[in-house]
Amino acid sequence: MRPRLGKFLILLMLLPGAAPGAVAQDHPLGEPSPEQSAPQPGDVTGLWRGSYVCLQGETGVELAFTEAGHPGYLRGTFKFFNLPGQSNVRPGEYSVTGLYDESERSLHVEPTAWIVRPPGYTMVGFSAQLDASARTLAGRIDDKNCSTISVERAAAE
Repeated sequence: MRPRLGKFLILLMLLPGAAPGAVAQDHPLGEPSPEQSAPQPGDVTGLWRGSYVCLQGETGVELAFTEAGHPGYLRGTFKFFNLPGQSNVRPGEYSVTGLYDESERSLHVEPTAWIVRPPGYTMVGFSAQLDASARTLAGRIDDKNCSTISVERAAAE
C-alpha cells in the first residue's frame, strides 16, 4: 500500500530542522553537478521546466526539488509564469512537499505555503509519472479547473 502524503507532512514536522513549507537552503536548488549529470532512475531532485494547463491557459512552470531527509520525501518550490509570447498569467511561487514512489515511478506533490502570491490565485498540487529515461515528468494537476502538467529535467548550464 502506498503511503499517504498526510503521513509525510506529519513526518516532516518531526524531522530535526525540517519545517513544512520551508525550502532547503543548505545547498542551491538547480542542476546536478557534472558527476551527477546522468539522472538515477529514482532521482527526481533538481530543477524541472515545462508547462501546465489551468483556466488561464497554458502556463510556464519551474519545479525545484531537494530531498527532505528520507528517500522519496521531497520539498521544493512551484514557480509559475507566462510562456514566451503570452500574457495570460500573473507570476507566482509557492513551496511544496512531495512523495516519490520509486517502484511505481510516481510523484505526488502538494502545496504548502505561498512565497509570492498573485491576487486571485490558488495553489495546486499534482501527480505525475517519471518516464523511463528519468528526464520527463508528466501527469495531472489536482484541481477541477486544470488538466495536465509536463516538465523536463533542466540541462546543466
